[in-house]
Amino acid sequence: MKWRSDAGILFFILLAHLGILWRYGTAIPAPMPPEEYSFTDLSRNIISGGGIVARVPTELFPFPGVPQPFYVPVITYAAALGLWGAFRGFDLPTLRELSRWLSALDLLLLYWLALRWGIPRPLSWMAVAWTALDVVYQLTGNIVRSDRFCLTWALLGVLAFTEGWERKRGSIWWVVSGVCMALSLFAHAWLAAFLTAWLTFLLLLRYPRALPYFLAPIGLAVSMWGFYALRHTEQSLLISRLVIQDKTALSPFALLILGLGVSTLGQVLGAYPSNSPIWLAPLIAFTWAWGRGHLGWPGWRVGLIWIAYLTGYLNRHPWYAGWFTPFGYLAVAGLLAALWSSRAAKDDRFLRGALLLVSGVWMAYQVLPVWRNFEAAPRIQAAHQAFFEELARDLPPNASVWLFSVPDPSFHLARVRPDLTIYIGTGYFAFPYPWFWDRIDMMVFTASWVLPKGVLPPYRTEREWQMPAVLIEYSVMATRPIR
Repeated sequence: MKWRSDAGILFFILLAHLGILWRYGTAIPAPMPPEEYSFTDLSRNIISGGGIVARVPTELFPFPGVPQPFYVPVITYAAALGLWGAFRGFDLPTLRELSRWLSALDLLLLYWLALRWGIPRPLSWMAVAWTALDVVYQLTGNIVRSDRFCLTWALLGVLAFTEGWERKRGSIWWVVSGVCMALSLFAHAWLAAFLTAWLTFLLLLRYPRALPYFLAPIGLAVSMWGFYALRHTEQSLLISRLVIQDKTALSPFALLILGLGVSTLGQVLGAYPSNSPIWLAPLIAFTWAWGRGHLGWPGWRVGLIWIAYLTGYLNRHPWYAGWFTPFGYLAVAGLLAALWSSRAAKDDRFLRGALLLVSGVWMAYQVLPVWRNFEAAPRIQAAHQAFFEELARDLPPNASVWLFSVPDPSFHLARVRPDLTIYIGTGYFAFPYPWFWDRIDMMVFTASWVLPKGVLPPYRTEREWQMPAVLIEYSVMATRPIR
């Protein structure tokens, strides 16, 4: 009967999680540039046989209608998104559904991994429930980005690696793990690269004969992508340089703050209340318990948790923190399992009761920010829709429009204003073409975003909207360059 009990509890958690994400809709988070519209264009081109190209012009490639090779390695996610869009449609609400279902699948994989790592069933349920209620995890599960698809294959890769490592089974598990990590690596190279390197290092130390089986699918994928990228070396190197600069251009103080795990404390993106803990505290306690021999886990698992944490938090993007969340609660569940089974807890009912009370209080705390987001979603959605409709009505005919606002009106404008030429703001602002602004008639952007000085040309404001979020209101402006 255990499997029925497990199925019932998991079904309830997954149903609640999916219900929350469907309630958020396209309001929380707001449609975000440039990934959602750019990935949609890329996936549509792939599934239609047009190749790994994007046709949406940007500051980096400002040539409308000209297919530009897409050098950010998200090919596995883009192909899956294209397949989903071919059946469900390429509008934003239906494309976000793929991330929601992957989010539920990742919760199931987390439960499976927790059991496989020896965590008792009740604490495995708690880890899944905590993750499902985490706002940062929810937001990454409700956006058209490759993070969640990357996490799915990473969890599968770690599960297969566990089978190969701890049961000393045949080479098939190393091959399966390598295939999963290759798929994860080419959904989001930054997130999966360090985890893949860690697993490779472990095999080199203990099972060097297994390395060819693990690395063969990864090497094949890397070789194929390298062959594609080398076809246009200059453009490929430009994109690679910009992406690396974006990930690494942080001061030592900023790295310290990010490493402490406070970037998602109380808020996400400054707009939505968050309920993520300061992860450094439970991870230090978790590592201390392992070092004292209380945890009973092999060291490679502890190293994997820390690699995932540093990958998720040592950067400026909160989406990556949501990628780490399942690993974080897996560590917390392991720590609680060690405390629960300790000699002190067995002899002291008060201690066990305190552990249950703390777990319940934390879940109750998690519900409060979720409810604030849940309640605000329809109001925010209505404001976004009004902005989209008014902007579509106000833009002049046949205009060239640069869009870098939250919410991103690209989907709506592409549908109702086909006469417009839409340029998507990337946030990199490299501007290899100095004449770019000469061809722009209107600029729509979020006023509070910090843009590098001198990036935008002189402009006059034509219209301004106040956009609501859960924690703040902010301004979005439609402006016209002054020539």
